[in-house]
Amino acid sequence: MEALCDEYGYLFRFRFETHGAARHIRLRAEDPRNSTEWVPLRACAMTPEGLRVPGAEVRRRTSGSRPLDVAGVAAAPRSRDDQVRALRGALISAARFRTRPTWEVLCRTAGGDLLKVSSQDRVGLLLAVEQAGEEGTPLLSALLRTGAGEPPPYVREVVAAAGGGAPATAQVLKRWCQRETDRAFAVYGMPSRTAPARLALTTDGRIAAQTAEPATRRTIVHVEARASALEVTPLSEALRGARERQDGRLVVGLLEQAEDSIVTLPKPERTKLLREMRTARDWLNSGVTKRRRKRQAPANRAGKARAKKKGGTLRDARPLPGLEEKPKKRKS
Repeated sequence: MEALCDEYGYLFRFRFETHGAARHIRLRAEDPRNSTEWVPLRACAMTPEGLRVPGAEVRRRTSGSRPLDVAGVAAAPRSRDDQVRALRGALISAARFRTRPTWEVLCRTAGGDLLKVSSQDRVGLLLAVEQAGEEGTPLLSALLRTGAGEPPPYVREVVAAAGGGAPATAQVLKRWCQRETDRAFAVYGMPSRTAPARLALTTDGRIAAQTAEPATRRTIVHVEARASALEVTPLSEALRGARERQDGRLVVGLLEQAEDSIVTLPKPERTKLLREMRTARDWLNSGVTKRRRKRQAPANRAGKARAKKKGGTLRDARPLPGLEEKPKKRKS
């Protein structure tokens, strides 16, 4: 669907409904921003430009050097500001759908009058697009590609003019644009996410050495100064050792740490840890059950003693029918 919107600007969605014994076809036109109402097929018309749906925006086509409007009349040329706004909107739409358009495909959304723009003028337009965004945002020009999937050569000038550095080779440019593409997908995607850092270039146009990422936060359980052993002992072994030592407090702390870190473990270690966590929870639950039984035992003994002292709970109960004591026969 994203490829169709990127290629044609919109797409048709069909819906088949059943009313009694008849089938009815309804359709509507959709683009990245809005869509038309559902209409029956008989309400549409076939034109030289293709199937036309009521309410759908008809695409402009170029004739000679000037674009034509819907009625086929030559449209007035747009100002440079309008071209920049249209280019920026088309690039943001491409980033939202995670696509990398060619200049020709981009012009189908931004306007056909940009097809005849020279490479040098493209640099100026794209630089204006980047300057219209906030500082630190991804360079939208990095989304552009050629038919072979490589960044266009003029993108190197845009990167240098925008302050990203001057890539020394085509390979460096490709890698730099790929990182900026990932950043654009993260910022403008739906839903958005945290963008990775931009690749820094050295003065000679090479990719600078990447600094080590900060270490992942770890939850350290401090239990009687024995938490330092967790740094070198796997959690599954630490759980088993604490359970064998009958250390319930340490088992509880280790279970909490295991729940936080289990998603980051490889599958074999995760399976082993899950098995040990189930065993530890069963051990903890069995200890709780034993303590409950111990608390209930004295109460039961006290109840039995009271019942015995009173003569039993069945002393005043009536016997069942047929079990009464038979009267003794009198001797003659």
